[in-house]
Amino acid sequence: MTRLGLEVNETKTRLARIPGDNITLLGYALGQFHGKEGRPYIGTRPSRKAVKSLLKRIHDRTARRWYADTSENTVADLSRLLRGWCGYFDPSPSLPSYPVILTTPSGSVAGGARGRARTADQRHQQKGGNK
Repeated sequence: MTRLGLEVNETKTRLARIPGDNITLLGYALGQFHGKEGRPYIGTRPSRKAVKSLLKRIHDRTARRWYADTSENTVADLSRLLRGWCGYFDPSPSLPSYPVILTTPSGSVAGGARGRARTADQRHQQKGGNK
């Protein structure tokens, strides 16, 4: 490592034995997981922290302060966000995370954003906008 000019951080470095230990690295959780039939496999998936971060960004974008924005802008921003997230996390190991993302506490990602934006558009039209 010194030949490359890198230092090993002793406090963060540890030995992990897969499948007994799970580790998190660059937003991925590596370790033993269980498939649909309950069979264990060793693989990767997005870490809980990465999923929570995505959910927070979705929640922030669909918060009340964005109600005045058009539904097209909201959906475009969320699509861009999700496309980037899915591009980083290979879709196949990310599949178990999708139900968590799509059923956020504030409603489904697409449905919640469209519903909130639609409500804002309706309020705008009631006030005399888009004549």
